[in-house]
Amino acid sequence: MEQCHCVIDIGTVTCRMLLAVYDPDNPSSLREIAHLHEITDLGRGVDGTGYLSHDGINHVETAIRKFISVRDASAPKGMPLNTICVATSATRDAKNADKFKSMLRTYGLEPRVITGQEEGAASFAGATLGMEGKCVMMVDSGGGSTETVIGVAGQRPLFIHSFQVGCRRVTDRFLLTDTYSEEQLFAAYDWIKKTMEPVLGGALEALEAKGLSMEEIIAVAGSATSAVSIRDVMDPYDPAKVHGQTVSADDLNALIMRLSAAPQVMRRRVIGLEPERAGVIVGGFLILRAVLDITKKPFYRASENDLLQGIILQSAR
Repeated sequence: MEQCHCVIDIGTVTCRMLLAVYDPDNPSSLREIAHLHEITDLGRGVDGTGYLSHDGINHVETAIRKFISVRDASAPKGMPLNTICVATSATRDAKNADKFKSMLRTYGLEPRVITGQEEGAASFAGATLGMEGKCVMMVDSGGGSTETVIGVAGQRPLFIHSFQVGCRRVTDRFLLTDTYSEEQLFAAYDWIKKTMEPVLGGALEALEAKGLSMEEIIAVAGSATSAVSIRDVMDPYDPAKVHGQTVSADDLNALIMRLSAAPQVMRRRVIGLEPERAGVIVGGFLILRAVLDITKKPFYRASENDLLQGIILQSAR
């Protein structure tokens, strides 16, 4: 039987909502009604202070009001409605998370702070929808963490790891100036690669020992999709034209060099890049570049399906 699901994802940089109808007896039936996002930058500074900022919390509250209004106006009448609110890296790390969750409860939301393992498994389920039987790595590079999952689409993942490496965290540690020098970029890239390589290298060796080979990388979230829209000078952003597109290591290098040399006021004007993402986008591209180097893959494939769809699939099951 069809059910209406509303998933709200409160991330380190972005808040998102997906309202969709899904019939668990028909895996390909997921039908979107509304898909919204707001860049709230909730996690700005949390890596250093340990606290969610007052401004970040206020921005999230504004986004939640909008999401709830759209949900209530758009959900099909008479159909069961299931609302799920999840929070990820910034809320996991913050010392004032309880106060933040209390604010969300005033809007009828019971936030569930999911672990990196849970986030990775849900993102993998969403990103690989329709790819059943293919062995892939899913990379979900967010603001505070990057989830990597390896497995056969449609099956339980074989490997999940959440790295405390995200575009906001990289920016706050290494990219604090208006433009970035080669030394800054190298320091950030070196830290990312040294953090991720031992774990991912071991995972790939274990995969080979099982007689499996990772066929390609599926990348989700704002950094991965923004690389397509910037490269292709996309205005306005078109999810249908982004989904399934490949981004090469050379593409990422060109974007990193171009955006690093531009002050933030100019990055905010780049066609294909959301202005609010300008401050953290280079950090996101560096993470994706490091993943390609570690796995020795020439490109990743961008996906518009991710955690939101995965949460619906898991909830319906």
